Amino acid sequence: MSSSEAINKNTNQQFAKLIAAQTGLTRQLQDVAKKLTDYSTSQTTKTLEPTREKPRQLPPSANHLRREDIGRFDPHHDDPLDIGVVIDEHIMTFTDVDCFVHCIKSFLRDSNTATAYEGDILSLFETLLSGPAAEWWNSELTEFNRRGLRATGLSTILATLTRRFALEPLTATAKFNSSTLTLQEIAIHESRLVQFIQRKLRYARAMGMLADNNTNWYGTMIQIWSSFSPEIRLVLQAPSQTVTLNHYMRQVEEARPALLALAARLHPDANQCLPPATS
Repeated sequence: MSSSEAINKNTNQQFAKLIAAQTGLTRQLQDVAKKLTDYSTSQTTKTLEPTREKPRQLPPSANHLRREDIGRFDPHHDDPLDIGVVIDEHIMTFTDVDCFVHCIKSFLRDSNTATAYEGDILSLFETLLSGPAAEWWNSELTEFNRRGLRATGLSTILATLTRRFALEPLTATAKFNSSTLTLQEIAIHESRLVQFIQRKLRYARAMGMLADNNTNWYGTMIQIWSSFSPEIRLVLQAPSQTVTLNHYMRQVEEARPALLALAARLHPDANQCLPPATS
């Protein structure tokens, strides 16, 4: 074999190895991308957690609720997306009183643990309040008022808290009617679609337009769907009266990959609009 043939053979072998390595790397990148997509989907699903109807489940070893299991209520906490709940360092901070009350009630749906958990919540209640909510409990209410509320039970405390910090119907109406969602916003924040819907549903409840059990969800969701930009409505179909709200939210999640692909194609520089990361 001549030297030139040996060189060509060696070159071909190296090139084959390079192709094999590149193929393996491509598969690894595909696996990573799939894992990232699955994780992103799970995080988006978590944003709807405050509105689920299932009982909250804790580890079997958890005999008592802790403050971090429940979260805290601070109506003035920074909530840039106005969703009603923010997660900071694994602690949920509720800025919307209805979301906070819904979370607490979710611990009481299991009859086997409801009595024990209600006692835990009553014991922890003062520590679950921050900002204006803590000021209300410690300053606006007198010691006599606090003793009276504790004596009447958790349901009365939650009802009183809700009346004090409920979103004003006029404010909710203005926000519901003025907020819209564009495809560029979805390109900037992948979870923005679900967050937008959740926010609008919260406004609708404060307006009295949407029942707490979501039985009249269809008319509200039609109005929400109408506030999407035309590009979004081309991909995400309008809701149908033949399905439930939970079923339609699954349709929203199923349409998400197509929306993200369209957003990336029409707004390739959208990520440059992201604010700087904060510690």
